[in-house]
Amino acid sequence: MVPLTGTIHYEGRNIGVVLNKNTDTETDEKFKNRLHWDNQTGLFTLSDLRTEDSGGYTVESSKDRFLFISFLHFFPENVPAPQVTSSSNSSSDNTVCSLLCSVINGRGLVLFWYKDNFILNRTSSSNLNAILHLPLEIEKPKNDNFICVVSNPVSNKTTTANITTLCYHSPEVYSQCSAQWGFCCGSNRGCCVSQEEKMAKGIQSAHRRQVFVWICSLDS
Repeated sequence: MVPLTGTIHYEGRNIGVVLNKNTDTETDEKFKNRLHWDNQTGLFTLSDLRTEDSGGYTVESSKDRFLFISFLHFFPENVPAPQVTSSSNSSSDNTVCSLLCSVINGRGLVLFWYKDNFILNRTSSSNLNAILHLPLEIEKPKNDNFICVVSNPVSNKTTTANITTLCYHSPEVYSQCSAQWGFCCGSNRGCCVSQEEKMAKGIQSAHRRQVFVWICSLDS
């Protein structure tokens, strides 16, 4: 509080002066039109707060002869949900599935891979314009829960990796099957379930309870 005469400083530099109730709060370009002094209460106010306003503020009053130090800290916004995708298998025998978790970076953001309740790895970056990527390789088959978590000091979001969808569908097979019958299930080579009774060239069929299971071959 500055009832009559005093100053306000930000990180050691003077940003506002009150002299016999005459004020000048326009000297610092950073706080221009945002720093105000109330001649009734003697209080300084800062409007339109921004992340870069974080730091230490010092108020000195000649009348009351006291030093008041205030620290502002702005936490990041709520985080977006991470995206999990699969990439090419890294082993020639198709026993390894490569997962990739990605999210747009933000202030204070950290990206994690969890297996059940254990952290497998993590990453972060000071480059706020970057997209964070966190890879993970797992051996097939795996029934464990793999979860990608993005967090900052105020929030977190999770995405669970669907291993069946991400690791057991060959993209070529999936496209071939879904284009013809519209539904696919998981296997190493892919399969389609259909009520269609028409035989297709190069595709084998097996009758099960009025439902045909079409086994799709990559070279068919």
